[in-house]
Amino acid sequence: MIFNHNIDISRGYSPSKFPQLDNSQLYNFYISAASGKPALYPTAGHEKVGDFSYGTFARGIFKSNILNKLVVVFNDNVFLVDEQGNHFLLNQTEPLSTSNTKVYIQENNVNQIAFSDGTSVYVFNTQTSAFSKAVLPDGVVPGIIDYKDDRFILNNKSNNEWHLSDFNNALVWDALLKTTIDSKTVGVVSFKRQVIVFGDNNATIFYDAGTVGFPYQRSNTIFFEYGCVNADSIAVSSNYVFWLGQNNDSSPQIMVSDGGEPKILTQGDISFIINQLKFVEECQAFSYQVDSHIFYQINWIKDEVSLLYDLSTNRFSIVTGASSSLHPIRYVTRFNNTQYALSSMDGNLYKFDVDLYSENGKAITRTFFSKNYSHANDERIKFVVSKLKLDMEQGMANVPDTACDPSCRPCRDAECYMSISHDKGVTFPITMIRQLAKQGNRIDTLDFYNLGSGRFWAFKFRFVSPDRVAIFDINFDATEENIE
Repeated sequence: MIFNHNIDISRGYSPSKFPQLDNSQLYNFYISAASGKPALYPTAGHEKVGDFSYGTFARGIFKSNILNKLVVVFNDNVFLVDEQGNHFLLNQTEPLSTSNTKVYIQENNVNQIAFSDGTSVYVFNTQTSAFSKAVLPDGVVPGIIDYKDDRFILNNKSNNEWHLSDFNNALVWDALLKTTIDSKTVGVVSFKRQVIVFGDNNATIFYDAGTVGFPYQRSNTIFFEYGCVNADSIAVSSNYVFWLGQNNDSSPQIMVSDGGEPKILTQGDISFIINQLKFVEECQAFSYQVDSHIFYQINWIKDEVSLLYDLSTNRFSIVTGASSSLHPIRYVTRFNNTQYALSSMDGNLYKFDVDLYSENGKAITRTFFSKNYSHANDERIKFVVSKLKLDMEQGMANVPDTACDPSCRPCRDAECYMSISHDKGVTFPITMIRQLAKQGNRIDTLDFYNLGSGRFWAFKFRFVSPDRVAIFDINFDATEENIE
């Protein structure tokens, strides 16, 4: 009997600690149902803006609404940058006191941009161009700096306190304008009408009650029972805040909150994968939005793993660099309807978007592993697969004359490697290669014929292309064969 079977491409990255049960994986694709059914689209690529190198270690990027410019930090230098990459060094006479940790940046509604480099707080006056170091109360080791209700807010990394600046003045911090939480502070975030103060085992919500002395009071209705592993994992996008959370009774989990009770995102085997990391606390994250998709990306630096979560579909993907298992992008911000980013690879500024498909011209390998398929009622029945078809947008923007030798470049710059497993997705010893065709105006097909027989079928598709590759449907034709 001949039958047609659709391969589920909507599962995302959901590997099992027992691969024979389910080995679904997704690398450098995300899932979208904009066309009415799930499809795989390429995750964001990036391209360099100009040729100027700002330094060797990227530390932070921020969009200044006051100046309508980007602020970027490399090493101990702070630059003001426009869309064309024209730049100006802000702190010529006052280099930052550190050079290799994240710098948190925020501004008020008047004339100040504040920087916390983990040791000191600096303030740039947008009217006078003065770049000055703030005088903090004794014992304050600054963590995250943010802005709320006409004051800068700051957590003290050395204890359980968080502090307020004077009104619209990050240079002045009254030692009495502080309060505490129940655990050592990790970070502080202005979020909607609240202030979230993250501790190492829990997080406390404050609201502006306008009280005399310290104006903020604890919320009696909301309390996060998960603290934060690393302040660099905290990211705010639109109406959500993400972080890598933990408490005394829980291993690290990726969390999200819309201001209410937080939700654990890393259930099941994703949680298992995270807990296998050797340096789970050595992480850094950011969030960004594309169309209706809100993404949270977390990079585990020493373990060389980058995980992308899509809030819109509740699916994970692994993202990588063109030649590394660790994704190179570290910091992202949106400026004049374009996303800009800093990379761990060099000292340049980049555009970063899903409309870019390569890593500054280098092809990004994109991979999909299917789940295992066998007969619904009897695993002894073999499948003889005569045809496998992909409905897709292929990945060559330009191709040479068809008479060109397909073994040469640039023909081989866009290829699909289709591999087959007959042991439930544990190994993939059989591989077929197809060249990708020129991109057309309509959905194209990529076909594989006469794939043999087996009781268990799992497929791996690996695409290497500097251009766009999108997968809309995968199905195969097969006949059943009884075995004794």
